[in-house]
Amino acid sequence: MNRPRARRSGGAGGAACAAAILLAAVLGAAWTGGAQAHVLVTPAQSARGAAETYVVTVPSERPVATTAVSLRVPTGEAVYQFGPLPPGWTYSLKEDPRGNVTEIDWSGGSILPNQFAQFSFMARNPAASSQLAWFATQTYADGLLVRWSGPQGSQQPASFTALGGSVAVATPGGGSDGSSASPIGGVALAVGGLALALSLLANGLLIALLRRKVL
Repeated sequence: MNRPRARRSGGAGGAACAAAILLAAVLGAAWTGGAQAHVLVTPAQSARGAAETYVVTVPSERPVATTAVSLRVPTGEAVYQFGPLPPGWTYSLKEDPRGNVTEIDWSGGSILPNQFAQFSFMARNPAASSQLAWFATQTYADGLLVRWSGPQGSQQPASFTALGGSVAVATPGGGSDGSSASPIGGVALAVGGLALALSLLANGLLIALLRRKVL
């Protein structure tokens, strides 16, 4: 009579122990995945043709410091200005034959373990793209390179900025998106022409009256 009870007790305890181990493994995997940070470029949404300020957040999640960061600029993105750098950091640029910035490299400083740094720049978004893909490379003090260039949801994802809508770009002539002149400029030109015509007409009438008096 005691044997069945002993077998049932042992089976329940083994099942509970196995369930506890499985739960701990699942929670451990979830915690590891959730705690993993990556090089992030924000904002995640912007407008086509807009001038935007982008911020690159770089966490150092290994037990050694981060010593360099490289960011590939998406095709059509026009980088033209940079924000203040963290102490000790400098940047260099790679450009294509037309002078467009294709890559930004930050180096010279360090991001200690469990800390992060931010780098900012201004750029104008392309007018025809719907998404920007930011591929980054993070270099650690021990020489390890981590490439953040995978799809969303991967272990080493790139950052993506969705582009929607559009922004009208003003032209020197006062119009936008290629318009040649503003309505105000057209009205001013018409008023000026009318004033000139009235002035000429008045002068003609005055000359005619003077001729009649002389005759």
